[in-house]
Amino acid sequence: MRETLRGYLVHPYFQEEEFVKRAIGVALLALLLASSILLAFEFQPFSAIAATQSDSTDWWSTFHHDLAHTGYSTSAAPLTNNTLWNFATGEVEGSPAVVNDDVYVVSTKETYALDATTGAEIWSASINSSLSSPTVDGGLVFVGSSDRNVYALNATTGKKVWNYTTASGGEGNLKVVGSPAVASGIVYVGANDNRLYALNETNGHQLWNFSSSSAIGDPAVANGIVYAPSDSPSDTLYALDAASGKLIWNYTAGGYVDSPAIVNGVVFVGSGDDNVYALNATSGERLWDYATSGWISSTPAVADGTVYIGSFDQYVYALTANYGTLEWKFMAEVDVSGSPAVADGVVFVGSGNYLNALSTVNGNFVWLYYGSNFDLEDSSPAIANGIVYIGGYMSGFYAFGAPSTSPGTPFFTYLVLIIVVVAVAVIAYWIIFVRRRANGNRK
Repeated sequence: MRETLRGYLVHPYFQEEEFVKRAIGVALLALLLASSILLAFEFQPFSAIAATQSDSTDWWSTFHHDLAHTGYSTSAAPLTNNTLWNFATGEVEGSPAVVNDDVYVVSTKETYALDATTGAEIWSASINSSLSSPTVDGGLVFVGSSDRNVYALNATTGKKVWNYTTASGGEGNLKVVGSPAVASGIVYVGANDNRLYALNETNGHQLWNFSSSSAIGDPAVANGIVYAPSDSPSDTLYALDAASGKLIWNYTAGGYVDSPAIVNGVVFVGSGDDNVYALNATSGERLWDYATSGWISSTPAVADGTVYIGSFDQYVYALTANYGTLEWKFMAEVDVSGSPAVADGVVFVGSGNYLNALSTVNGNFVWLYYGSNFDLEDSSPAIANGIVYIGGYMSGFYAFGAPSTSPGTPFFTYLVLIIVVVAVAVIAYWIIFVRRRANGNRK
């Protein structure tokens, strides 16, 4: 083989001007081809190309990620507490929404749109009342307000598109307490006037409303059913037909019912009676319950057969989704009122001045962030594109993640790849052309 190759290399044809011109042409063509391939895949090596194609940005468009409030994202998640940026706001409660590289967050009387990577402000909209967690759909941002209104804002400019004023009456301070859920062109939102409203997404016109005996919280939607939790004295979870508002079933607990998560035909919900319940999503039949030592105002996150939920006994619980048996529990610094979020094998949950990142396997720390004025009293994290977003009640809004979610490939890798492609092309040309010429001379 070595002698054969040496024979080609000393062949007199290689000394001819025609060969030199053709070899240079082939080399340039190969170089152009290699460069085009690299550009097409954004200058990533082939191993990185495959990884990029399998990743999912998985935007977090509403409270607890999706209409079913699963609290689970297929996005990558940061493995350190590196702070990418923070943005000074007023008091931040609830959960942000992250869509198309923009993050939407509400504080006292203000809604912000920020660049999700840098935290730069894109726009802000002032509403003279406190606001619920936002939901983004169809180019609109939907928020409930303590001035009894539901607002739809243009997601690009922040300009008001419409508002709907809920009825008077009800308990205490009249306000829209629930984060809106938007499905099939309908906005579902709960209010302190003891009603759940279904509004036209485009113009805000009321389609129907459902009355309870107490305030309605954050509704969830799955498989054509709206699941609406209620406060005391009702203490009931209502399952309503999403198109008509007709009652399908209701389940009454021993205390207020918080916002549920619906996964694989099961409704998981916490209550002020200290229990976590699993109910059949179609019939409302109780499948199991698990007693904690404190009341629950946390919406469970459900991922890979496990339910994660916080309690006012300072614990975060991991329960099997099938039977409600305890897998592990983690003792936080203070009572856990926020809702956990899960991505990439990590559970993120706030408690007091701490953001805890826990392994889904055993509840051990992956990382921990402490801020002296963080105060995550009612904040719930959102995860998208490898970044965790959360608002501190006293200290503004934070983004945690790696300095770059897609680090560039070293130049040396590109150079080696180009050299290999060019070398293979030229050698192949030499061998094929010389063989043809030799065969021609024999004839």
